Amino acid sequence: MVQMKRELAQLLDSGQDRTARIRVEHLIREEKMVAAYELIEIYCELIAARLPIIESQKNCPIDLKEAIASVIFASPRCSDIPELTDVKKHFTAKYGKEFITAALELRPNSGVARMVVEKLSAVAPDVQTKSKLLNAIEEEHNIKWDSKSFEEKESKPAEDLLYRTIPEKQDRRMLRRTFPAILSPASILTVIIFSFLFQIGQSNVNSQEVTCSTTCVAQNCNTIGIRYGKYCGVGWSGCPGEKPCDDLDACCKVHDDCVGQKGMNNVKCHEKFKRCIKKVQKSGKPGFSTVCPVDVAVPTMDQGMDMAIMFSQFGNSKLEL
Repeated sequence: MVQMKRELAQLLDSGQDRTARIRVEHLIREEKMVAAYELIEIYCELIAARLPIIESQKNCPIDLKEAIASVIFASPRCSDIPELTDVKKHFTAKYGKEFITAALELRPNSGVARMVVEKLSAVAPDVQTKSKLLNAIEEEHNIKWDSKSFEEKESKPAEDLLYRTIPEKQDRRMLRRTFPAILSPASILTVIIFSFLFQIGQSNVNSQEVTCSTTCVAQNCNTIGIRYGKYCGVGWSGCPGEKPCDDLDACCKVHDDCVGQKGMNNVKCHEKFKRCIKKVQKSGKPGFSTVCPVDVAVPTMDQGMDMAIMFSQFGNSKLEL
């Protein structure tokens, strides 16, 4: 955005108001998207933090409706984060199509945050908004610009389709470089992992009775495997009929310790976890009891770690804004 503002300043300084009138809309749209992505990041973090509550209740918790509905509303409007579409699918499976449709279509009491709707709106900015931003750029770059003349021109009907012109190649490249960096890799990673875990957990809850109480949760496997432990009733929970630890729990415990020390973006932690769970699968030893067999759990966890590695590498790369 800094580069876009600099280019706008140059256009204004050289009297190219006509081009500036178009470019400023691109900048406003980008600023709105940045604000929207920041809101979505907060909602994703809230959903991840309250995931045990979401899993334990059939209906959407009232205090989480805004976060969940807003993420659903944003999913088709934020194509730079395709993982949001996966999350929407999982919420569809849990809450039904009616809940999802209400959020997507902004029906009464849908719960979608007004600010998210505003920031993701495709409505063209008005004259005052554009003029205000250009005035700020004028002041920031210490240039001379006739804002009154600009507002007079803007108030006239457009003579062509310039206002519908798509961003120039350079602007599109900047948008692609900027938007994915708004949501922190950790937040995206949390949403992705949530998607995989929610999918297998939900399928098991719907198809088989969970013999272990949902309050009896694996305490030591508290970032990844806890979702399996909660549904499958194994591991460190001490639930009746369980052994203290199985081999997949051990892999999970090692992974939790590793990311706890080195962070969720550490690729080596994820690769070590993949090797560990595949070794368990190859050994043929039972994992996650009969409700969540190892041949179901391991491939799903493996896919989750592949995504984790990809986004860890993305997070560790240096992005220039």
